[in-house]
Amino acid sequence: MTENLFELDHMTWPEVEEALKTIKVALLPIGSCEQHGPHLELRTDAVRAYEIARRLTSQLHPETIICPTINYGQSQHHLGFPGTLSLKPRTLMAVVEDILTSLLHHGIRKFLIINGHGGNNPLLQVVASEFKMHNDVEIAISGITPIVADICNKSTGSRFTGHACEVEVSQAMILAPSIVRLNCLEAGKFNQQPLIYTSSKYPARISMPYRFDEMTANGALGDATQWSEEFGQVMVDTVLERIAEFLRELIDKPVR
Repeated sequence: MTENLFELDHMTWPEVEEALKTIKVALLPIGSCEQHGPHLELRTDAVRAYEIARRLTSQLHPETIICPTINYGQSQHHLGFPGTLSLKPRTLMAVVEDILTSLLHHGIRKFLIINGHGGNNPLLQVVASEFKMHNDVEIAISGITPIVADICNKSTGSRFTGHACEVEVSQAMILAPSIVRLNCLEAGKFNQQPLIYTSSKYPARISMPYRFDEMTANGALGDATQWSEEFGQVMVDTVLERIAEFLRELIDKPVR
């Protein structure tokens, strides 16, 4: 067990039993194992989610605990690139539900899922809603980039961002620089432009599924060569500040 950090899989059961006297919220990081262009490792989303959760858990000790990261996600749209591993939607939903059920069995009734991969969002929303409806719990989901969308929109010049771009590279260089191949940085090589109103650049969007290899030849969006340490630090600091503020309110919120 790390000092000032409850990390579930690093603890013994007597240590967990003692920690449960103060723990109010369990943090569950989830990511993916999917291509992130030629310059980011396939574990990028999982690592970013874990590193954010770890920092939050350290800040809010002893009232939070971090669960082992779910390293796979719903990544079927990335299977056109070698190495991507994807879970079926029903498999991922079942895994998340089983973990939440186990935590509830041990007496934890508040949960925050830290999601590093946008493709997981629809499934996580369904699981969270169903779990809330059938149990006396409080459960929330937070992304990483979406919670600082205001900063990203002001600080990026690329038309399309959101994957293996300057945003993710800048975050990764602060959170886990070892996952970045700086000598391989490339801008996205687009095969085609998305149809109008289906891109993340539009505040109001029309939802349309697509494969990443339909969009980009190298698996990247944006321009990773435009990453910035200052940009990354501002994003990470703001993510932590905003989620920590939410967690402090969640800790104090009664469970109905």
